[in-house]
Amino acid sequence: MEKVRKEARRKLDLMRKLKRWHKLVTAMAGVVVFCTTYALILPAITMTTPLVCEREEHTHTDECYTMETAVMERTLTCQLTETGPHIHAEGCYTEVTVPACGLTETEGHSHTGECYTETTNNLCGLTETEGHTHGEACRTLTRGELICDKEFDTVERQVETTVERDALDENGEAAVTHETVLETVTESVPHVHTDGCFAWAEELTCGLEESEAHTHTAACAETERVLICGREEAEPHTHSSDCGVKTQKVLICEQEETEGHAHTGECYDIPENEGETVEIPVLTCEMEEHTHDDNCYYGLELEEKVVCYCGYLTQHTHDESCWFEDGALKCNIPEHTHTDECLVKPLPAPEPVDLDE
Repeated sequence: MEKVRKEARRKLDLMRKLKRWHKLVTAMAGVVVFCTTYALILPAITMTTPLVCEREEHTHTDECYTMETAVMERTLTCQLTETGPHIHAEGCYTEVTVPACGLTETEGHSHTGECYTETTNNLCGLTETEGHTHGEACRTLTRGELICDKEFDTVERQVETTVERDALDENGEAAVTHETVLETVTESVPHVHTDGCFAWAEELTCGLEESEAHTHTAACAETERVLICGREEAEPHTHSSDCGVKTQKVLICEQEETEGHAHTGECYDIPENEGETVEIPVLTCEMEEHTHDDNCYYGLELEEKVVCYCGYLTQHTHDESCWFEDGALKCNIPEHTHTDECLVKPLPAPEPVDLDE
């Protein structure tokens, strides 16, 4: 009997394991089906997006190159041009005749009153001011630290008290009378700090400095004449026979004097295998390398599902990738930036009205 029970438990455990494996294999199969379906749909999604780039995708391979032989030569790196030296000689000059007086013809000039202006200089070095002397209004009291150490105050107050006194009534017999009297009672109450419990400091807050009053007088000023015409006084001069003449050389050569330049070994980038014949790959493919990206498809830049009525599917601003190297525009996407007006639905056209009705 015990053997039958053990065999039944073993078969039950085996059935549970088989069920677990069945669930796991089913889940993995579902993942495989999803990934496969998505991979098959992805090219279709890409194809449904309109391609606006006119360039063909291309990546250079070995077929784009041709091996050619070339002789390794040095490369000129010097920025100077080979020129010969030049020093001005007789051919660089010509002779002209000039007045021997060495003066320039001029109408002459003598300073007049119009050539000057008068300026007033401050000799005292002071500024006109009403002066200032600190007063009570210039200072402010600032409360400082607490200097009082009292915790309680002693106060006195009067309290009504009834006192019994011996007396005689109307019949002359002994009696007791009650009399109300005021008694002074002393009590301790918590101390409340007042301004006198703090240290006070006097602070200057007017922001002014004490100074004496000053008003400019005639002794504070000096008048000075300043030349403003910008010309120098000179005697008038007109060339005449008295000036005489002399011969003077004038440089007519347009070249500058220079030591010249001749290329040397330092002017070249010399390869180690100079003069050897080697094979080098030469790009003979006439196509430009290009891989389509988001800029090549119309509408891939939409980040939000927004209903716009402007007629543009996406926002776009031309950048460096939108232009060829020669400056020609290669991007076919029109520039547009969505505004609030793009979200307003246009009103329908009004229906025609028949005026004959």
